[in-house]
Amino acid sequence: MKFNFVGLLCSLFLLAACHSDDNEPILADDEPQAVTLTINLEDAYTRTISKDKDNALTRLLIQMVDDDVLQTDIKTINLTSGQTTATASYELYASHRYTFLLWADDGSYNATDLTNITLKDNLTDTQAGLSYAAKATWDGTSATISTTLNHVASKVTLKATNKLEAGNTLTLTVPQAYSGYNVQDATITGEAEAYPHTYTTTAVSGTQEQPVELFSFYVLAANALQNLTVSCNNETATVPANLGGGKHIILKGDISTQEQPHSTSLSVSIGGWSDLELPFGGTDQLTDDTQASGSLQGSGTPEDPYRITSAADLLCYMDDYASTGMHAILYTDIEINRTNWQPVSLSGTFDGGNHTISGTMTINALDGSAGLFNTVINSTVRNLIMDVEMTVTGSSDTSICTGSIAGGATNGTFENCVNHGDINASDTTAQNDNSTGGIVGNTTAGKVSGCTNTGKVTGGEGSRVYIGGIVGSATGTELSDNHFDQGTPNTETGNWW
Repeated sequence: MKFNFVGLLCSLFLLAACHSDDNEPILADDEPQAVTLTINLEDAYTRTISKDKDNALTRLLIQMVDDDVLQTDIKTINLTSGQTTATASYELYASHRYTFLLWADDGSYNATDLTNITLKDNLTDTQAGLSYAAKATWDGTSATISTTLNHVASKVTLKATNKLEAGNTLTLTVPQAYSGYNVQDATITGEAEAYPHTYTTTAVSGTQEQPVELFSFYVLAANALQNLTVSCNNETATVPANLGGGKHIILKGDISTQEQPHSTSLSVSIGGWSDLELPFGGTDQLTDDTQASGSLQGSGTPEDPYRITSAADLLCYMDDYASTGMHAILYTDIEINRTNWQPVSLSGTFDGGNHTISGTMTINALDGSAGLFNTVINSTVRNLIMDVEMTVTGSSDTSICTGSIAGGATNGTFENCVNHGDINASDTTAQNDNSTGGIVGNTTAGKVSGCTNTGKVTGGEGSRVYIGGIVGSATGTELSDNHFDQGTPNTETGNWW
């Protein structure tokens, strides 16, 4: 047999290479660490969804995401009535990234994947155990993780403050409801559908101090403003509200069974849920004696605008927020009777919510612009109804512009606004232009669409006088689908460049 000397040398070389350093450890995965996950179930979080009532939570579901891979196993922890915390133990590797998806309900949903939870049958059978969800992550070092479950749906309740006869049909409709929830993304899923809840009245007698609850229901809805409707005997009232997880919407007021519901307030009161107090109907008075409220509901963002629920709130918004880019929505009709209205600039979106600002205003156009706002800059006014008898006085060395909503606008948008009040600027004198319009006096590089004016517009004096049913004068502005009475004036805009 021939000795293979070359092969022996190769084997010895490879062996030496593998063991060149006896002190070098063999690489392995890091050792697992014991980690405890603690879930808070506060007293407010002992409800779950069923069609007409609250049920106690009976179980907690936990699904793990390991390095972005959703694990198929779901851990189930049984809960007892009144339980406020729950824990789960895991062995985790520091080199991995972990996310835990948590869901608590009454056990009516056969959970196989917490990223795709859907209603049991359809939007009229909301008994899927849609309840509380949370997502927790591990930083690779902590021995404990703590998180609190949050409600994912809205609860809607209707209460009557008047006497109701038996046998009438009430329907409360949420226009955009959804059919599922993704715990990992914390988003509602499915196609948006109108969700009507129908109720046949019994004979009840409620008062403002002691309203009678007629019904409650639950619904998945986006955290966005939408118009709820209350219908009775073919009459419908609209209630704008921001729905979303954890909000309990209570409609409370005079629900007439013979005519349109009216004098209804929208408020909320439930421990642990986010508050929402919104009036509906009625007219609040704003006089010379009205004082601004100290704060506003909401955060001023497009998703959560400030909620103007009273005349005092309107003053607060005008004084502190209108010119700072903050957004607002009007939730009630306001009657202004003020001898010296002092308009301010608007730089955020003002949504009138199809409510009316009425009354009388006297404005001294010292700064050259007069209206509910003096100027609208890079912002939008929509869905506002003006019915104010407006009298404007004063003189200017430059120009004066007057409109029911705004005197002037730069890159401003006016959408679906209405003016019914007369505008009288006959006692104004400008050295240059004097522009008066039913909606806005002068606008540059803006848009006015879907607006209507039925009020009489009277201009003042100046080297050039422009009077328009919608706009006094416009430069580089888009005008579309606007309407005005063919009286005084006879044109949509007094002058357009």
